[in-house]
Amino acid sequence: MAGPALAGLAITALYLPQKWTPLVADPLDPNWGHAHVLWRGALAVGLAVFILVSRDPWHRPVLARGRRAS
Repeated sequence: MAGPALAGLAITALYLPQKWTPLVADPLDPNWGHAHVLWRGALAVGLAVFILVSRDPWHRPVLARGRRAS
């Protein structure tokens, strides 16, 4: 599932306008810096999603779960 998704994203990145492409191979290209900003943003979003999804729901504070019925 991840292979076709990654291939689709790579192909889509090739057809983006030159200003928005994250795939810049030449360091002398004027879009080199902007591509790095895009990669940093993608990394930040990926880390935020990873942290949010990997939280264990059973390790919440007791007050957040509510009081237990006795």
